[in-house]
Amino acid sequence: MAISSQKLENIIREHFPNALIKITDLAGDQDHYSLEITDSKFQGLNILAQHRMVKAALSNILDKELHALTIKTKIPN
Repeated sequence: MAISSQKLENIIREHFPNALIKITDLAGDQDHYSLEITDSKFQGLNILAQHRMVKAALSNILDKELHALTIKTKIPN
């Protein structure tokens, strides 16, 4: 399993076109990433709902091309 950070960002950008996205490859293996995403779509949602939105956007690659993902969601100031 592996996915480039660019492909990962492209998939996220399809669902969150106005988001600020920061992706970090944690192990250098294109399989373990940290994602920080800031988007106004998260306004009014609790952290669990925010993470569910992100996971839904990535549902086609989770456990297929992407082994591990740490998610941090933020709302713009």
